[in-house]
Amino acid sequence: MKAVARTREILDRWARPASPGLSIAVLKGREVVFRGWTGLAGLEHGVAIGEATRFRIGSVSKHFAVAVTLLLAREGRIDIDAPARSYLPELPRYEVEPTVRQLMNNTSGVTDFLELLTASGAGVFRPVPWSTSCELILRQTHLNAVPGEEFIYSAGGFL
Repeated sequence: MKAVARTREILDRWARPASPGLSIAVLKGREVVFRGWTGLAGLEHGVAIGEATRFRIGSVSKHFAVAVTLLLAREGRIDIDAPARSYLPELPRYEVEPTVRQLMNNTSGVTDFLELLTASGAGVFRPVPWSTSCELILRQTHLNAVPGEEFIYSAGGFL
């Protein structure tokens, strides 16, 4: 399979001692046809990537959430200019309702749940159940800004 051969080439190109690493998988349908890894998971400690290495992806997933939402909009399955409450009825009622678009571009005014975790004493360096983060957002009856008027980074808008 060309994709597997090409993936091996890419992986081999990055295989250098003491280099930042990567882990990759190629799927055909639901079947994993290739998986591989190379390099270091942590440069400062020289920790090599292995089959069981887990990565903290942080905010990288937000780009995928936006891409999927835009694909759904292109198919007519979601209106990104509709109030977010249209799709998330559990959201608190705000004086001005943020739209899906505003959630995606950080102009919704929704509080960053990471700030709420810090303020609650839970912090951001210990695992917290998804439900706890959601509860913190859903308890907020006020927004940090009028939707659409100010850019304020908010992981809460993506949660």
